[in-house]
Amino acid sequence: MSLFRGPGRVRAWLSFLFAAGWMVAAYFLSATAAHGFSHGTLFPLILNVFEIFLLILGYSYMEMSWDNVHEPLRAMGLAVRTGAAREFALGAAIGWGMVTAVFLVIVLIGHFYVRFWNSSRAWQLLVLQILVVPAGSLAAEIAFRGYTCQELIH
Repeated sequence: MSLFRGPGRVRAWLSFLFAAGWMVAAYFLSATAAHGFSHGTLFPLILNVFEIFLLILGYSYMEMSWDNVHEPLRAMGLAVRTGAAREFALGAAIGWGMVTAVFLVIVLIGHFYVRFWNSSRAWQLLVLQILVVPAGSLAAEIAFRGYTCQELIH
């Protein structure tokens, strides 16, 4: 019997360690791959997209082979279901609102200086950051909650 099959504390810790190792490996592999595509402003977005792909690929393998799960995306919380778009919109609105409130307080206190930059380059960077932040957040959620920390509760 394999150490990765069946219940047990040793199995949970080994799965956790392998998943954590894959998380680190996926980051370095995605960074290496992203450098092949861009060294400029697109680098963070490409890095996050590659990392999401590698994490889903590795954790899906672990779910299917070690945990005998037939729908690994659903097990990682990535399944499409009714109401998901509404929940995403609500969560994004609450998150952006909280971040905006914190920065407004910091600006009003005087510890953060805001300078508006109104050029086409500024708008390009804004759009890029609007794509990078959710991609990075999704990568972090998959890395920690997708499989790694789930193994500790088994």
